[in-house]
Amino acid sequence: MSRLNFMEKLLDGVAVEWKSLGEVTLPTANIRWRETNKTYRYIDLTSVCRERNSILETVEISSKNAPSRAQKLVLSDDVIFATTRPTQMRYCLIGEEYSGEIASTGYCVLRAKTSVVLPKWIIHWVSSFDFKTYLEENQSGSAYPAISDAKVKEFKKKIQK
Repeated sequence: MSRLNFMEKLLDGVAVEWKSLGEVTLPTANIRWRETNKTYRYIDLTSVCRERNSILETVEISSKNAPSRAQKLVLSDDVIFATTRPTQMRYCLIGEEYSGEIASTGYCVLRAKTSVVLPKWIIHWVSSFDFKTYLEENQSGSAYPAISDAKVKEFKKKIQK
């Protein structure tokens, strides 16, 4: 059974309006290091295991030793996707144990508008062949390819006829 046939069967003729990732996600915030003296667990690009799509290890940071890329506040059920070397498909769903921690600016943080979409639906699309194809077509640079957060959020399911 093809993917399209499965989707058609799943939808059973129901009309669907496909939206971009940006349309189904909320804005996120960066930390203000001058306003805190708390320590955080830092999720850098090597923290996320590509095979398990989970965080394996973090390091503790504070305003005194935080790398310049340690900026993005993450919450439970956020999806983080690495925008450097994006076709390596380094992503994960943030669990409760990492809610309120800090991720690298090398990640795009996708926070679901839960009135519209479930976080696991975002994971589904980020892990899809369609998304990987989109990344290949839209990344820039050859030695160190990357894609912007804005470009990640422009991803939208292509309607196949």
